[in-house]
Amino acid sequence: QSAIEDYANVITVHLVCGFLGVLLPPLLGSTENLGTRFSHHVIAHLGWQMICGLVLVLAVAVIMFPLFVILTCLGFLRNKEDARHHRRALVLQSQVSKRVFFRRLMKLDKSHDVLIPGYKSKGNYPQFLDVI
Repeated sequence: QSAIEDYANVITVHLVCGFLGVLLPPLLGSTENLGTRFSHHVIAHLGWQMICGLVLVLAVAVIMFPLFVILTCLGFLRNKEDARHHRRALVLQSQVSKRVFFRRLMKLDKSHDVLIPGYKSKGNYPQFLDVI
């Protein structure tokens, strides 16, 4: 259970593929394309690519961390709706029995031939959710 919610796979697509794109050319590229005829320059080029990648990550962290701290302190990053849903989820997690993910997501109702999302009827939900 990670604190990072990556629904759009942004980390996988951009961070991992970006670093692979930065680190693989020195290893897979020919020495002529790297501007040299000697293979020992490939290691130097790989080191330089790693240093540049590290500098980019540090530059973004140094710029964005204070910015997000300031925005959080000023209240611009506060999302009341998400906080309310998170409190509801914590209450549900403590009161609802553990079930298989698929059964939590969809229920098979005997009166229907299809899977019906959530509860059987709109009125059939725990009453404590109205209070939260």
